[in-house]
Amino acid sequence: MESHLKLILTKVLPVSLYQVCAKLRRNGFQALLVGGCVRDMLLNREPRDWDIATDASLKTLCSLFPRAKRVGRSFEVVRIGEYEVARFRVEEGHVQHRWPARVVPASHADAARRDFTINALFYDPEQERVIDFVGGLEDLAAHRLVAVGDPDERFEEDALRILRCLRFAARGFEIASSTWDALMRKKHLVEHLSQVRVKDELQEITQSSMGIELLIKSGVCRMLFGVNPPLVLGFEEFCASCQAEGGHMIEMSGEELSQVNYFSQSLKASDVELMRQLQSPLRDRLLVFLRARMPENWPRYLALAEREVPDYVVVGKDLLALGMQPGPACGALLREIETKRLMGELVTYEDALSYARVHFSCSN
Repeated sequence: MESHLKLILTKVLPVSLYQVCAKLRRNGFQALLVGGCVRDMLLNREPRDWDIATDASLKTLCSLFPRAKRVGRSFEVVRIGEYEVARFRVEEGHVQHRWPARVVPASHADAARRDFTINALFYDPEQERVIDFVGGLEDLAAHRLVAVGDPDERFEEDALRILRCLRFAARGFEIASSTWDALMRKKHLVEHLSQVRVKDELQEITQSSMGIELLIKSGVCRMLFGVNPPLVLGFEEFCASCQAEGGHMIEMSGEELSQVNYFSQSLKASDVELMRQLQSPLRDRLLVFLRARMPENWPRYLALAEREVPDYVVVGKDLLALGMQPGPACGALLREIETKRLMGELVTYEDALSYARVHFSCSN
């Protein structure tokens, strides 16, 4: 595993990252890569973020790197360019099962405060070696997710770890039995979490059928939404499925909520309404959603999807050219023509105008 990492690091470590670590070492401090970036490199994946752990104090970091920006008010973490540099630490006590109440400097104990063994690995870029205090290398090789130390304590410290656990399982990691048992005991703690953080995790979990199955099996879905819906992939689709079952919604953007409503409304839509929905850029996702959510109605949905819709549009100025006046009657006629176009009753533009002339003449 270590030799594999060395080959990868020679290709992906940014020069500026080496420079930050080298400056810390020149001034007598440790500088180790830690957490997800080490895990991802071992998995031959491009890290999303680069984190550095050091024994330098916050004051020293700000002195060595004058442009460093402090992250938060309570923790000894600074951002140097695109990298976060944190002091080795252990955490004492947690507030609302999320935030450390007090942070105390430490060295090897830093690994013991982390969530899972695969995220508690360090890499020394100077000596080009992995430092593993908790058996993370073995667990990573086995694609096994194991909480560091006492899993009950890890989940109590930070309830977001419950959702992170499901997210890693959605990526193909097998949750160790001790970690799963603790998750089942502590799942109620997700009720303390910020909905923004919950949404971030759910957006990844709901991209995998395994993730959704575990979300439901664990009971975490019921804790968050109040229901256990049928399995459908996709964040907005999953939320729509929960909504259709009478579940409550989590906070989301206006665009996300609009998509949730788009999917949930399709479950009770008439043929005409469905034909309108099938003209949306979300058409392909809608069909996947409907097939998963209402398989017994799939022949109906498929028949509608395969229906050819005439490629023309009648707009207001077309009716005004026929002598109609702007107003509710004109709008109603446009909607009627559009319905008949979607249902294949008015095949050409000329058919639509002929229909409009007859309708207009009859109304006068």
